[in-house]
Amino acid sequence: MKKLFAIVGAATLLLSACGQQTMVSQTTFTKKEEAIIETSNMTPSNFLDYQVEPGKELVLDIYLYQDGLTKNKLVYSKDNGEESSGIITLGFQPQGNTLNFRADYLTLNIGKNFTQWGQNVFYPQKEIGEKAVLISSYQASQNEQMVFSAELEADGVYKQRDLSKIKAGDVFVDVVAHTK
Repeated sequence: MKKLFAIVGAATLLLSACGQQTMVSQTTFTKKEEAIIETSNMTPSNFLDYQVEPGKELVLDIYLYQDGLTKNKLVYSKDNGEESSGIITLGFQPQGNTLNFRADYLTLNIGKNFTQWGQNVFYPQKEIGEKAVLISSYQASQNEQMVFSAELEADGVYKQRDLSKIKAGDVFVDVVAHTK
């Protein structure tokens, strides 16, 4: 009988561990919550659910293409005492005549005089592995026409932008995820 309980216990642990994956997906809100979110100059697409499997880290690399390239990193991990799941806030936030980009607790000052900004979302629900995948891409522009573009390798892995192709007055922010 003890052997049976030991086998059942081990199988339960194994099945519960197999069910967890490192994932990102679009956060879902009620209509009332969406209305509240929109009063903060954000939309529901600015929120991302995440889940980190035990023993792994979800790494978000934030690539800011503005007068060169700046790379920032956010790490989510159960081993660091943080929750293994939660919500991440991503996106542009206008404050007065200044535009900022927010990625959870990281705020990047983009600058002034941007006439338009927007985002291109790539994460309906995505399992995250060791290969760097593009989660979402953002662009702000001081120019009249704004065109979204992001470069991916043939296997879907993120490829950094060619700085020589970015026009003066344009800013791109790419959010890339992978596990460690």
